[in-house]
Amino acid sequence: MRIFNYTTIRDFWGAHPGSKEALIYWYDITEQATWNTSMDVKHTFRTADILSGDRVVFDIKGNAYRLIASVNYQYQSLFIKFIGTHPEYDRVDALTVDAYGGGVK
Repeated sequence: MRIFNYTTIRDFWGAHPGSKEALIYWYDITEQATWNTSMDVKHTFRTADILSGDRVVFDIKGNAYRLIASVNYQYQSLFIKFIGTHPEYDRVDALTVDAYGGGVK
């Protein structure tokens, strides 16, 4: 899977150092994955929440953090839309948040 906007991950762990190891783990697993359907995502990350459309919510570090991504299965690409603490996640709409469209980053 090709992951876009890696700097979002790096910037987040800069502000939240406790998330670094878990985000690196998520990145390494995701980068090596070949997902053709949302069920493939669930086989890799059992706690992932599959939303309508192309959105997936990943629990990071035992659900201390949440990462929302848009997955394009055809092109094997993933765009990070949001990373935040669980309370920050509770304040966004996971279906529409877009860190690059003026949303929470």
